[in-house]
Amino acid sequence: MKTGITSKDVAELAKVSQATVSYVLNNNPKQSISEETKQKILNAAKELNYIPNIAARTLKNNKTSCISVAINKNLMTPRYSELVEGIRSILEDANYNIMLCSNKKHLSIFPNYLNSYLQQRADAIIYIGADGLSIEPESMDYIIKNQIPLVVFGYDTQNDIIPDVNIDYFYGAYDGTNHLINKGYKNLIYFRPNININQETQREEGVHTACKESTDINLTIHNINFPYFNEIDLLFSKKNNKSIWRTEFYNLVNSIIDNKSTDYAIICSWVYMTEIVSKLLLTKGLNIPVLSLAQIDLFANSGENFIFSHLPNYIAGQECAKAILKLLNNPNDISKILLRPKIEINNPIL
Repeated sequence: MKTGITSKDVAELAKVSQATVSYVLNNNPKQSISEETKQKILNAAKELNYIPNIAARTLKNNKTSCISVAINKNLMTPRYSELVEGIRSILEDANYNIMLCSNKKHLSIFPNYLNSYLQQRADAIIYIGADGLSIEPESMDYIIKNQIPLVVFGYDTQNDIIPDVNIDYFYGAYDGTNHLINKGYKNLIYFRPNININQETQREEGVHTACKESTDINLTIHNINFPYFNEIDLLFSKKNNKSIWRTEFYNLVNSIIDNKSTDYAIICSWVYMTEIVSKLLLTKGLNIPVLSLAQIDLFANSGENFIFSHLPNYIAGQECAKAILKLLNNPNDISKILLRPKIEINNPIL
């Protein structure tokens, strides 16, 4: 068998020019080539076991056809797997691969995701900054100074030249709280983590705003210490879920339930809180409405008393991919996208 097969060999077998082979195998959108010719070239490439020389192509075109996706989260957590799948679905159709990188540093002053670009292994960076995880100032300064293509998700860079995609947590909380108020509930109990990051600040503001716009609303807020913030995906890890905070939170909720009438509703910021609250109510046979400000993927309470804010994570991933493709095509095309959650009742979208 002949080794070192080149595009010239493919062209000879397909009886077309080498340029036409290049157009087809590189999926050049600017060239109009018939489907019949495309198929002939693909068949020839397959017959010859032709494998493009990616390193040579990168040197020639100064393009890797790969996007670095910086995510320092457990991908078993549905929220982050949905984000990555959304990114992949768009980039794959645009003939880009994705490279998952962390923000760790290995024998370098810069984190892995930035090194992937500097080492010419990626053409651009999508940074997943959920839960307040922002790019360190030194790296951000370098990215801006050197005009490195970057799109961020999950935090406000407060920079007009950096494209970003965010979820409007304010309206997720505002709409959900209004739903409870419109159902006639005047007494609301709100459990939120004692962490002042953007999404929680927005959520609390949304709850407060909805209550202020109505009359005679009694809102009680419980700020819960959450010692595992860097392990936010705790339920999906191999760690023991029976942690101290879960026990303390269970006891707190249990005491509140035992000392309340049934004329109230509960709002939970995080899925872990919602899980404990909802299961405790089911155990006690209480039909207390529960509003989760985070999408529930692990379980579903039955009945119309279960409401949750559907976070458009998959769409957010797609928008990140679209934004980076636009940026690569035009460095001045800066996307600023804010996605509004949708309130769902009873039937969570998994």
